[in-house]
Amino acid sequence: MPQPTKSARLQLLDGNKNKKNVKELQKRAEKEEKLKMGNSKINAPKWLDKEGKKAFKFLKNELVSINLLDNADVYNLALYCDAYSEYMIYSKILKDDGYVETIDVTEYDYDEKNVLVQEKKLHSRRAHPLAAKLDKVALRMRTLGNDIGLSPSARAKLAISLADGDEDDEDY
Repeated sequence: MPQPTKSARLQLLDGNKNKKNVKELQKRAEKEEKLKMGNSKINAPKWLDKEGKKAFKFLKNELVSINLLDNADVYNLALYCDAYSEYMIYSKILKDDGYVETIDVTEYDYDEKNVLVQEKKLHSRRAHPLAAKLDKVALRMRTLGNDIGLSPSARAKLAISLADGDEDDEDY
């Protein structure tokens, strides 16, 4: 299984354990620098609920402190935090209710003249309806997280594609 892509700057700091071309890594690190924008207008939108705003504030502080979040990411981060909030709501309900629910079902038997012969009360078990929604929200979080570069591999992949596009540069 291949390893996730690491940013060039991180590879250089780690001592270039993969023995990549140093000039190539430096070029990629410069491209990663060019991807940065301003970060003075990163505020949680008013439509986020309390849990979403809390997640937004945490992620904003963490990502800004290492220069990985900028003004262009505000709404994507907000969508991620909204999905996170939704995930937390569903998780709590599922933990309280259980992942499997029991429902009462009544089964009726009729004779050939369509007269009720017997009525049976049955208990049926099925997955909680929110279990599927929880999975969809988790997938949405993962997709949004990758889109805004919440994982190191997502950020590094973008830098690699930019560095590969500039093969003709004669900087070094």
